[in-house]
Amino acid sequence: MVPAALFVMVIVSFLAVAALRAAGGETRSSAGSVWRAHALYVAEQGIEATLANWPAAADALAPGESLALDWTFTPPRRSRYRVTVRRIDNEGGSELYLLSAMGEAPAPRVGGASELAVVAERRGDWKPPAALSGKGLNLDLEDGAAVSGLDVTPPSWNNRCKKEKNDIPGLVWRDEERVRKGGRSRLGGDPPISEKLLSGVSELYQELAERADIKYSGPGNHRVTEDIGPKTFAGSCDSGSQTNWGAPNDVGHQCHDYFPIIHAEGNLSLEGNNAPSQGILLLEQTLTIESDLEFYGLLIYNGNSTNFVKLKGDARFTLHGAAIATRSNNLHVLDGTTIQYSSCVGDRVANRIPPLGVPTPVAFLERF
Repeated sequence: MVPAALFVMVIVSFLAVAALRAAGGETRSSAGSVWRAHALYVAEQGIEATLANWPAAADALAPGESLALDWTFTPPRRSRYRVTVRRIDNEGGSELYLLSAMGEAPAPRVGGASELAVVAERRGDWKPPAALSGKGLNLDLEDGAAVSGLDVTPPSWNNRCKKEKNDIPGLVWRDEERVRKGGRSRLGGDPPISEKLLSGVSELYQELAERADIKYSGPGNHRVTEDIGPKTFAGSCDSGSQTNWGAPNDVGHQCHDYFPIIHAEGNLSLEGNNAPSQGILLLEQTLTIESDLEFYGLLIYNGNSTNFVKLKGDARFTLHGAAIATRSNNLHVLDGTTIQYSSCVGDRVANRIPPLGVPTPVAFLERF
């Protein structure tokens, strides 16, 4: 959210400028007003163009720094605009930018110039809304399934994480009455269930899929018969291996800081042995495992099946981090599945999550 004090400061500054100009007693003719209105439209074009084609140099701005872009000409009659981007937040959380655009619309004997300012916000680090979040109608926590939003740090990660805990809801679902809990299932969090509508995750899924390090492309069934585990090549972590899913519990391993984005477009079957793994797991269909899988990171399910994970035999699936289901279908969490939230895991995997698009306008301020 944008701090209220910041809006007051920005608005007061623009009112002061307007008052000084009014004191000058400038008389506006009707013709001048028309062209100034057109210049305002040109300035608006500049703001829209800057947000649509966000300059890379603006991403490097520290709080308080500015970037003045070049004049850009636009029809008709050689109108032009110039935009200045200034970062106005105090760092930490959302990024706030003040975009000031000068528009000029030259006309015979009467010119027009107007300025438009926009406060735009870009969200900070993405945080999961719950240990398990979904948009579906019905959710079935089967006997033996466990979901918890109570923050737990993996034992081997104690020295890599901040001390304070941050409990979140165990479950975000649109209707608590649509959640069925089996007799031996466990659901915890602060609160255990939060009734909210999930939004924005489909866009996040697409952005992450475009950045995938490991791809199982195409529909159908993808069988992985090789064991899942960390791989090295020439003394370094082998990021080119399809079965190298990091080394979360081996602090000294070359792949301990490797968090691959894994994207499966079809059904994915892990038929070998699975070492503890980490990263971001993107599933279009069902993940089937035949031996225990312990995964540290984020799982996003973008499929239509009720089961995002299937377990064969005595296999168990444990997710340290968070899971999200993007579609509106029903969902089952099977016996043998544990989803345990960890802010530490989320913080370590966050560097693989891109900013959610360009800044978006949150306030408009106009001046002439």
